[in-house]
Amino acid sequence: RESDSDSLKCIESLMNTSTGLHRFFRMSGPRMQMRFAELVEHETIPRILIHGNPHVSNYCKTLRGAAMVDFDRSRVGPYAYDIVRFLISVSISKKQEGLSWLHPIILEQFRRGYMFGFLSQTTDFEEMSLLRDRAPKKWQKSTNDYLESGKKWARRLFENEVSIGQHHTRMLSDYLSNRNELSLLGPYRLALCAEIAGSMGKLHHLYLLEDRKKRLEPLLIDIKEVYEEPDNEWYHNPFDHHGTRMNVAGELYAPGWELKPGRASYGGQQYWARQIPTQQVKISLPLSELEQCDLCYAVGSQLGSGHSRAGDKATREAIVEDFERRLSEYLVAAAQMREELIRAHAGYVKQVHKRTFSNAAR
Repeated sequence: RESDSDSLKCIESLMNTSTGLHRFFRMSGPRMQMRFAELVEHETIPRILIHGNPHVSNYCKTLRGAAMVDFDRSRVGPYAYDIVRFLISVSISKKQEGLSWLHPIILEQFRRGYMFGFLSQTTDFEEMSLLRDRAPKKWQKSTNDYLESGKKWARRLFENEVSIGQHHTRMLSDYLSNRNELSLLGPYRLALCAEIAGSMGKLHHLYLLEDRKKRLEPLLIDIKEVYEEPDNEWYHNPFDHHGTRMNVAGELYAPGWELKPGRASYGGQQYWARQIPTQQVKISLPLSELEQCDLCYAVGSQLGSGHSRAGDKATREAIVEDFERRLSEYLVAAAQMREELIRAHAGYVKQVHKRTFSNAAR
C-alpha cells in the first residue's frame, strides 16, 4: 500500500501502534482475496453466499445478542475465505503479536465450533461469553435515553446535522416503502438529518424520526452507501441491489439481529439501511488466549450455521468433505498471509517515516 494516496487521518489510523495493523488488515480485504486464490487451488472449493468480512471489529453485542455482523462484503464465493479472514483477524488481535500463529487449542476451538454450527443446521449459534451477559447501561435502555446521553451515534447525529433536502426525504421514503412501512410517516415526523463518514469512508445518512404526539419512542435510522465490488473469477454478487445482498446475508448469519433492515436507492446510488440499536458493545483489544478461544468457538458456530444454511444438501455435503480434508491447507495459507500482512504493514510504517523525515529535511 502506498501512503502517498492516503489522507492524513487514514495514515494516522494505520500508524497507531495498538490498532494500526488491524486497520491495515481491514483495508486489505480485496488484496487478501487475490492472495488466497494464489496460495490455494480454488476450483473445487464449494461456493456459497459468504459473510465476506468476519473480523474482531465486526463482532458486536446489542439487546438482540452478540454476533459477527456487518455484511458489506458479502458475496457468493469460496466458503473457506470466511475462515481464513476471521482467523487472521484473531491472530493479529492478541496480546503478543510477534510472528507466532494461533495456538493449536484456539484453532481446535474454532474447528469444534464450526462443526457444531454446521451440523446443527439451525439459526442458533454460540455467543462470546465475554459479551453475552453484558447488561445495557441506563442510557442504552431506550432511544430517548440514548439521545439524551449524547454518546456514539447520538453525538454524531447532533454534531453533523444538515439541512433536510429532497434527496433525504426520497431516500427515507424508498427505504420505508421497501419495508412496507411508509405508513410510519403518519405518526412520525422527520426531525433531523445528519451526514457522517463511516470508519471505512462510506457516507452514512442519519435520520431522527419523532412521534408527533410524543407517545412513541423516537427512531434513529441509518441509511448508508454500499460497497459495489466488481465480480471476478471467484466472487460475484447475484442480487440486483446491494442492500438486498446484505440483508439476505444478514438473515443467514445473524437472523433477527438487525432492527428494521432494508434498502434504498436514489440518483443511481444504492444504500443499505437499518434502525440503530441503543446498545452496541464491541470487543476490547488486545485479546487474551482465553478470549481468543471464547471468540473462535462462538464465531465458528455462527459461520458454520450460516454456511450450512446457505447451500443445498449437495453443497453442504461438499463443504463438510472439503472442511475435513483441507482445513490444514487453509490454515497454512492463513498463517502465511498473516506474516505477509505484518511485513506489508511494517513496510508502510517505514515508508511514512521516510517521507516524514524527507519533508522535515526540506
